[in-house]
Amino acid sequence: MKVHKITLSVIDLEDVGAEEIKNILENQKYPNYCIAPRVEEQEEREIGEFTDDHPLNKGDTAREAFKELFNDAIDERILDLMARAERYYDKPHQLYNGIRLLVEEAINQKIVTREDAADALEQMEQAYNKPRGPSLARNP
Repeated sequence: MKVHKITLSVIDLEDVGAEEIKNILENQKYPNYCIAPRVEEQEEREIGEFTDDHPLNKGDTAREAFKELFNDAIDERILDLMARAERYYDKPHQLYNGIRLLVEEAINQKIVTREDAADALEQMEQAYNKPRGPSLARNP
C-alpha cells in the first residue's frame, strides 16, 4: 500500500469556500472505496476575474501562474530552514553549507523537486549574498 502526495489546484468558480472544497474531496464516495483522500494543507489566493484569457485557464501558462501565486510558501519554508540551521552553525560558511546539505537531502528524499530546490538555493544565495558554487539542485 502507498500514500501519494498530489498537488491540486481548484478554481472556486461558485465561491463555495475552502472548507466545502475540502469536504467535497474527502467525502466523495469512490468506487469500492479505492481511495480515501484527505486534505492535509490548504492555501488560497485571490486571482481576480476568471476569464477565458486568465493565465490559470490556459494550458501553456497555468502551471507557471500557479507557481507564481504560491511561491511565497517556498520562501517561508526556506526562511524557516535558515532560522533552524542558524541555531546549529555559528559561522556563515558553516550555515551556508549546512543548509545546502539539508536541501540536498530533501531532494534525495523527494520532499522537494530539483526545481524548487534550485529556487531555494538562489534565495539563500541572495539572503547571504554569497555565491553558491556548484549547484546541487540543477544537476540531473
